[in-house]
Amino acid sequence: RPRPAGGNSALLWSVNGNQGNKWLQANVDVSVIASDFEIYFEGKFNQITTAGSIALDDLY
Repeated sequence: RPRPAGGNSALLWSVNGNQGNKWLQANVDVSVIASDFEIYFEGKFNQITTAGSIALDDLY
């Protein structure tokens, strides 16, 4: 979620459910944001199980 300085966040991309056990590629273009911004990565789990993982690689 990018958030301009002093502004609200906006969801740019989301995925749910089991994604398997291999790396998957996703591209999100943030070059259209004209001002300084922060990016947040958020992971959630349900109350049935806390098992799971998240990984990020090659952010540029």
